[in-house]
Amino acid sequence: MLLTSLTPIVGMRPTLLERSKEAQVVSPMATSSTFRLALCTLVVLVLIPVTAGFAITNDEDHDDLADRSNVFQDPVVG
Repeated sequence: MLLTSLTPIVGMRPTLLERSKEAQVVSPMATSSTFRLALCTLVVLVLIPVTAGFAITNDEDHDDLADRSNVFQDPVVG
């Protein structure tokens, strides 16, 4: 994921840094694409896992889930 995102970001750097008149036409597109891709990469790699981690650790009913783990086991016939 990181390599797939970093390749276009690094590839658009020359377009972002170019100040010629011809580059002014595509510079806004390169700027928005680069920052959008960087933001989405951060969201996917950082924000979603952190949010999911907080949701799992702050689960108030985690004891109930442990009690329901035996539901699919075969009853002991005795």
